[in-house]
Amino acid sequence: MNRRRNVPSSSNKSETSQQIYTAITSKTKHASPQLSPFHWLGFIFIIMGLFRFAHLCHTYLPKPLDPNYDNTQFSENRATPILHKLSNLGPKPFGSAGADAAVEMLQDEVRLLKKIVDKGKNKLDIEMQYPSSCFSVPKLPIKTKDEGALLLNCHFDSWPTSPAGSDDLASCAILLELIHILGDPNAPPLKHDLIFLFNGAEEAGLLASHGFITQHNERHRIKGFINLEASGSGGREVLFQSGPFSQWMLDAYINAAPYPHCSVIGQEVFQSGIVPSDTDFRIFRDHGKISGLDFAFAQNAYWWHTEFDEARRITKGSIQRAGENVLATLRYLLSQDSFDAADNTKSSIFVFFDFLGITTVSYSYLTAWIFNIIAVAAVFITIKRRKADFDTYKSVNKNNYLTQLGKSFGIYLGIYLLIGIFMKFFISFIGEYFGAKLLWLTKHSAVFPLMLQKSIPLGWSFFDVHNIIFLIILWIITAFKSASGFLFLVMLIPTIFDAIIRTVFPSSSQTFSPIHHAYIILPTFLPGILTIYYMLEVTLSTFIPILGRSKGDTDFLVLIISIYSIFSTMFSTIPLLAFTNKKGLHYMRILGAVITVIFLLDTIIFVKPYNYNDEYPTTRRTQFYHVRNRVITENSALKEEYQQLLAIAQDNRKHVRNRVITENNALKEEYQQLLAIAQDNRKVYDIPFVEDDAELKEIDCEGKGRYCNLPFFFPTPDRLGPNMIRAKIITDDSLDIYEAKIELKSKVLNNGRLRYEFLFKGSDQMSVIYEHPTTAKPIGWRLINSPSKDFVSNSSFIFLSCGGENCGEWNIEILFENMKENERIDVMVSSHTLHGPKMYSNTLKKMHENIKKNREKGDWKWAMTASSWTVDLLRQQF
Repeated sequence: MNRRRNVPSSSNKSETSQQIYTAITSKTKHASPQLSPFHWLGFIFIIMGLFRFAHLCHTYLPKPLDPNYDNTQFSENRATPILHKLSNLGPKPFGSAGADAAVEMLQDEVRLLKKIVDKGKNKLDIEMQYPSSCFSVPKLPIKTKDEGALLLNCHFDSWPTSPAGSDDLASCAILLELIHILGDPNAPPLKHDLIFLFNGAEEAGLLASHGFITQHNERHRIKGFINLEASGSGGREVLFQSGPFSQWMLDAYINAAPYPHCSVIGQEVFQSGIVPSDTDFRIFRDHGKISGLDFAFAQNAYWWHTEFDEARRITKGSIQRAGENVLATLRYLLSQDSFDAADNTKSSIFVFFDFLGITTVSYSYLTAWIFNIIAVAAVFITIKRRKADFDTYKSVNKNNYLTQLGKSFGIYLGIYLLIGIFMKFFISFIGEYFGAKLLWLTKHSAVFPLMLQKSIPLGWSFFDVHNIIFLIILWIITAFKSASGFLFLVMLIPTIFDAIIRTVFPSSSQTFSPIHHAYIILPTFLPGILTIYYMLEVTLSTFIPILGRSKGDTDFLVLIISIYSIFSTMFSTIPLLAFTNKKGLHYMRILGAVITVIFLLDTIIFVKPYNYNDEYPTTRRTQFYHVRNRVITENSALKEEYQQLLAIAQDNRKHVRNRVITENNALKEEYQQLLAIAQDNRKVYDIPFVEDDAELKEIDCEGKGRYCNLPFFFPTPDRLGPNMIRAKIITDDSLDIYEAKIELKSKVLNNGRLRYEFLFKGSDQMSVIYEHPTTAKPIGWRLINSPSKDFVSNSSFIFLSCGGENCGEWNIEILFENMKENERIDVMVSSHTLHGPKMYSNTLKKMHENIKKNREKGDWKWAMTASSWTVDLLRQQF
């Protein structure tokens, strides 16, 4: 048979062309049978198998080990007893009795280790550092004579209502086990110093790490650091931040870690601010100017910062895995004769990610552009070859292939747009009428029925358009120096392979027969599809619980993340639809409809967003503050505002107390409030006792400044959207608080600058917010007794945390320009009680008892956990 690609130039051109076409179509009919339902059933089973394999790779954890005979292997079984003891102390917020007990327990453990280590060739020094009244930082270095040192950091303090089993006591247990191994009497002497920093004030605004890296004598010797954190409870720890000044530690991890799990996507997402969290990595990076690695346990993030973060819930094997990875990385670094590589500021690694937890892929920015160019060439070659096939045998396709490609481009984009609009409407519909928001929070598979409602684009033109779209996205992402473009690059690998084959072994059967694509090209999709499925599994299991504490439209975001993996799978097989017989297409439609209906019914009827059981709670996060409000102001508008607020309680006057207009015509008001705060997009009115209480009113923040006159613990007002917080005026004589006080020490105008000096008094955890006239220019604020003389100029929110004697008293200077002496500023101070007998009033105690009693009954609306405490809020003008 003649297989020439060009039409002969003889006088019988038309007749010869028709003969060639007849031969080709005859070959196609007999040698290239159409695909049957059994072929597609095989594809479906393969896809299901790939999903399952990716899931197993993601959830695999090594078996917990005992110490070996020469004490060289990491042992989870030896590390966990101290972890359980620390976890059983209960919540350990900085300054609490629990935190003090944790310090004593850690000191006892390290003293025992010192007796063992000092018998060998290494020495263990123990030091307690208190860089100021704001910090509590034990520092435990293994000493050598080398000038360079590595820092390993964990923190033992906790969120006020969390036992901190995973965040971050598990990491501290890992550090203690590393001292066991590296400090063994028979271990060789270390070439470099290791500083094990057990950090006592991370949850208090990262203050302890700041105190260490800015004030400790050893700080200048540190060449790199490893920070161990948690945004979940157990599972595989993920390396989600590295660098940024040097990649030498990332190189060590890539070369040494036996169970790699890292992703540059995690780094980009975390540093974008999407994840509502922060770690000591930023402090060491920005204030120490050193490079490091940031690891975190990210699975089971439902329990992070809740009562459920107990050591008993950490998945077995999690600590073993993390410990082996850190130990191998440390040994790789310590084997180097010097740390000169730490001073190499040239970042060679741009993209890094692990493949199924088996190996790690990394390459530079230059390499990324080379791959991009290769992908462009591959897409161009395959389109050109297909166009030649269709142009040569025009009876197969009456239209020019490029014209068809243009039409497919418009249809492709239109389908995506329609899917987006439909999904947005569908999510709103089931959320409004079926209460189906955040269904995926408990059952991740609930995202899939939202991706099955669509028409499937057919033909090679749609496949080529899909490649072009991915290529455009890849180039845009790389141009903006985002490394996440590798997700699109891996799906273009088959096209690169296809282009090579079509160039070396050109044949029209590659276009007109399913054999080439089904049996040669589809297998080359496996690495890309496995990467996508693996990343989908990681994304769903990691970010879904995290997004469950976000006010944004997380349903749509989760859908967009998930739909990419489905489209990638579909478009890898879409050319084969043209070769599928009618019977096969018919059964596919039936199967798709059945699967869709089953998923939809399961989603709407059976799946609920929250669930409580002791073994694996996936509960809703809420916050409640019992606040004593006091206002002293001479501003007439503010007086009217607060009088309107009090009018809410007109029918319940017993709640209004101490409303006075003073002799100087200032309003002095005192009343109690219960604040109910939601942390997800189901909003506050969905909380059962909030929904049923007509006195809980939505707060109107119009004209009340960025912080809405609310007692924020951290400067995070952007996390609160409409219907995220409600308040009611109450009276509870059991409220016992650390009173907030503001004393103006001086107010002096000098050289055009107005200087305020205040003395603030209250609890050991306070926040101060000041607002100034719009015409004034703030210079900033600073602690008067601070070693630093610099002013903080980028924030009017002051977070204060302390421990020890004279705790709760702060002298602060605030400086303004373009402000007259007779002008005033509003100052608001919140005194938070995060531990001890004053933390809960009777109102809060009864609320907690009510939640625990009702969630045991199985009602998903009561499946919640609450962070709550008492606050004294004082607002005054000066």
